Amino acid sequence: MIRKLLVITLTLSLLASQAAAQQAGQQAQSGTKQRKLKLHRHTGLKFNLVQPLSSATAKPGDDVPLKLANPLVIDGVTVLQAGEVVSAKVVKVRKARSSCKNGEVEWKLDNLAMPDSTLVQTSIKFAAPGPDVKVPARFVPWKEALGVDNWWEAILLVPEYALIAIVYAPLLALAPLLLLAYAGSGCSVPGSEFQLPAGSTVAVEIKENHTIHY
Repeated sequence: MIRKLLVITLTLSLLASQAAAQQAGQQAQSGTKQRKLKLHRHTGLKFNLVQPLSSATAKPGDDVPLKLANPLVIDGVTVLQAGEVVSAKVVKVRKARSSCKNGEVEWKLDNLAMPDSTLVQTSIKFAAPGPDVKVPARFVPWKEALGVDNWWEAILLVPEYALIAIVYAPLLALAPLLLLAYAGSGCSVPGSEFQLPAGSTVAVEIKENHTIHY
């Protein structure tokens, strides 16, 4: 009889402990505050091509796996780990032709999934052979357009651009005639297929400001 009472007492104590632990866990979870991390527009991310991409073999709809080269860190929090794989998509393919026309592959990465299951809009900025091509932490549109690193350099370039416009204005007038002459000459040299080897650098730009709940 005493043994049965001890078993019942121990069982009730164990159940009470489990219930208390579960309740404490729920209270701790409900009391945890989510952090809001701001992912800024024009942020640059570096990926590497997992497998080769070629206009000779690619087809519209193909997946293009990309591996994140560097982690995405916001305010000291690692949002995306290095090594995460995402998939871009082949949109259009044109194979090389025998009339000097090279092959082309149009592909895109429209968005990235964040840890809170939200999607952020993205685009492929450029791709280049080799894993060591530098990708800026932030793309600045006016720097790309003018090819300078500082705003004051753009001011210094104004006289240079004006001189170039004056010198090349007559040549621009002849451009349509030159294009017509080239088009009529024909070309028998075969074009080259578009090729990107595995490991190539792919730069991806964040296209919108985005809040991540972490």
